[in-house]
Amino acid sequence: MQFDEKWSFVFEKEEHCDLEEEEHGDNWDHTAIDPESRLLLVVVPGKRTAKHCCQVVDEVKQRTGGRTDLLLTSDEHAPYQTAIAQAYGKDIAQPKKPGIGRPPKPKRKIPKDLCYATVRKTRKKGRVVKVKRTVVFGTIELLVLWLARSIVSLFINTSFVERLNTTDRGQNARKTRKSYRFSKDWDTHNAMTYFVSYSNNFCWPVRTLRIQDHGRWRARTPSMAAGLAPAMYGLFRSGFRFLLYQLGQYRAPPKSNELRKLAITNKYTNHKFMYHTSFASARSYISLAKIFAPHQKTNNLYT
Repeated sequence: MQFDEKWSFVFEKEEHCDLEEEEHGDNWDHTAIDPESRLLLVVVPGKRTAKHCCQVVDEVKQRTGGRTDLLLTSDEHAPYQTAIAQAYGKDIAQPKKPGIGRPPKPKRKIPKDLCYATVRKTRKKGRVVKVKRTVVFGTIELLVLWLARSIVSLFINTSFVERLNTTDRGQNARKTRKSYRFSKDWDTHNAMTYFVSYSNNFCWPVRTLRIQDHGRWRARTPSMAAGLAPAMYGLFRSGFRFLLYQLGQYRAPPKSNELRKLAITNKYTNHKFMYHTSFASARSYISLAKIFAPHQKTNNLYT
């Protein structure tokens, strides 16, 4: 598993924000990806805080069924080490020394089969000139074993999650650097983050995941490679149906002679979002995603 954070901003950059403007400024996507299937397991948008790092790690543990035979990698963002220790560590009681006194506090111990390593890149004039790799939890022997088991990596890296960051910036114009297309609303920005993340998992085929099937190349999405979907989902049909089925509010699109607009009521927040019946409308993306995003209590993108 590879962890990373991707920067963007809403309305204005952080240095121009006032202290009370909590929904303006930097907005970071805290992500976790499975390198072998390219599946985006978790995305948590928000400020770059230790709380969000802990949330990402907790979600990864939940998605992987509590497995500890994993190789986790990230940059040297300090909260990840604490988050991994809290999520995967277990308190071991310490024996009490003879005599009067309080019993010693239990010590947090990391499972022996868990390995966590960091990557630090040094840049000069915009180019990477040095890469430092450090094993934080686990041993070198364990690291070699997990790398030998991997079918995509020969050494410690964060290449796959960084590649996903670039893909996401290309798919979501709100995160393009040096552009006037940045988001002006915090909730809309987060909603589009969730929607693009879903479409990347289920609707976007990855060239390096293709396989040969009866003499022909068969394109696969990350969800297909992970065994979560039997086929590639269409963005206009399956995408919107998936969002609405999650809320139990799916309705067939109205006919051309019916009302041109359809009101969808969010029964949890009592807000109404209007969208054109054309599934190609940009307003459709935002409206449906804004309904879906608030209910991502576990940020689950594929169940």
